[in-house]
Amino acid sequence: MNGDEEPIHSYSRARAISDGVLVDVTVLAGQAGIKHPTAVTQAVIEKCVRVPDGMSDQDEAGRLWDLLWTLHVATRQAAGITNSLRLRVAVKQFADAGLRVPVKSECFYCPASKKHEIASLREHYPELMKRALAIEENSQPNLTSIVGLGRSFSWADFLADLDDTPLFPSCE
Repeated sequence: MNGDEEPIHSYSRARAISDGVLVDVTVLAGQAGIKHPTAVTQAVIEKCVRVPDGMSDQDEAGRLWDLLWTLHVATRQAAGITNSLRLRVAVKQFADAGLRVPVKSECFYCPASKKHEIASLREHYPELMKRALAIEENSQPNLTSIVGLGRSFSWADFLADLDDTPLFPSCE
């Protein structure tokens, strides 16, 4: 967008709160040490805050406090680790939905990928692997201090060696 276009639709935090989609918990979150405006979805209220039948020794205010305090502690522990908490939540959501949890690298051509992640990319996402190998091949003429996408090794060479490695070397 260049700034001249009008948005097709917008849905503000305030509107979501007034519609009942979100519940503003900013005051209690502030008491728990969270410094930012905080809202939770109705699903969080239903799954985590509502007191289950038969639990007469708990109340919703206490359960919400526990949830917000846990969030505060978790985010403080994750300080300095970019998106750590978000990643753990996303992994749990993938697993809960019965989906295969993706490898840790967000970028299909990430130079920090481990060798087992490279093999997994080839197995599960062959089209992305082709693109990554094309990136590596196209960069070869310009590389001076690294070997390939693996920095100290070429992904293409690693995969070729992986294909050439016999499962039972003593049986050849």
